[in-house]
Amino acid sequence: DRKVLVDASPFGGLRLRARGTKRPYTLTVQREAVADFNYFTAPIAISEEWQEISVPFAALKQIGFGKPLPWSAGDLIGVNIEARNAPMGTGVFGPFELEIDWIRLESEPR
Repeated sequence: DRKVLVDASPFGGLRLRARGTKRPYTLTVQREAVADFNYFTAPIAISEEWQEISVPFAALKQIGFGKPLPWSAGDLIGVNIEARNAPMGTGVFGPFELEIDWIRLESEPR
């Protein structure tokens, strides 16, 4: 299998339309150059009402469990949205719902 890389360097970030149960969510952007799961992430605030959320690439930070790399949007291999409690943080447990209408690259995040 050959990975399909996306060169998103002409774009400034991601935008998504979502709604769901309030709890901690993280948007994770995976790069080909990251070999040790030290992906780039940013928290996102989901509400019960549909909303559009912008995540500028400049807001992404590596999670810190591996080799630090400078950000580049030239070798993207995936985007995840995770409902995960932060390590050593206060946990949020129980059932939840999350609906994603769309996710797109955007030139200039709002």
